[in-house]
Amino acid sequence: MGTFYEVQGPPQSGPYKAARLQCTPYYWDWKPEGLITVVGADIAPSSEYSVQVYGASCMGAEAGCTAVSPAVTMFTRRSGDVEVPFNPPSVSSQPDVTDIAQLVNKFKNLSGAMVKSISQLQPNLPELNADINALDIVAVVDSVKGLKWAFSGPCACPSLVTCGATACTSPTPCVTAYGAGSTCVKTCTGPGPLMGDPCINNTHCVGSGTCGAGFCRDRCGRCN
Repeated sequence: MGTFYEVQGPPQSGPYKAARLQCTPYYWDWKPEGLITVVGADIAPSSEYSVQVYGASCMGAEAGCTAVSPAVTMFTRRSGDVEVPFNPPSVSSQPDVTDIAQLVNKFKNLSGAMVKSISQLQPNLPELNADINALDIVAVVDSVKGLKWAFSGPCACPSLVTCGATACTSPTPCVTAYGAGSTCVKTCTGPGPLMGDPCINNTHCVGSGTCGAGFCRDRCGRCN
């Protein structure tokens, strides 16, 4: 889990919490954290997911553990359907031009624009501090046209990339070493609350060192 910003800049630019799906369980007391945006290539639109919470006693022994909550079914919206009315429950054709307009407003960072956790349409974006860009607008336009979902699905588990093994300043050495889609990710050096969080530049690491050197991860932003 990390803290990310509505626009590229210091914490005053609207931090929100997000957690990336990973291969191995991560145990934490999630309740005090409040609302958390969950991201990752494993999440697709118009899909049904079953979510369960495992107790601390299950750590390292998840198979057969009985300290598990009942399954809760969660659904994702249609691709590009970022603004009311939503279909379902509305029977109107969605998404539509209103959804495009909302993405344009967020791209311009207009006052009152929707939050990034809704308007960021690239589910597998390795760097969540990145601003909304033209690709997100194109994604909602494609959805209005009825084109197929354009993003890749889940990555292999465990990740085939070793954490901290391959330094990089661009994706090129990562793609050479680990294959297409591999990414170069920088993180805050710490110490501080943002230590280890992905960053674009030093403004994303206020109070937590600087935005350090990049290291390769897979296309899901994971390493092993």
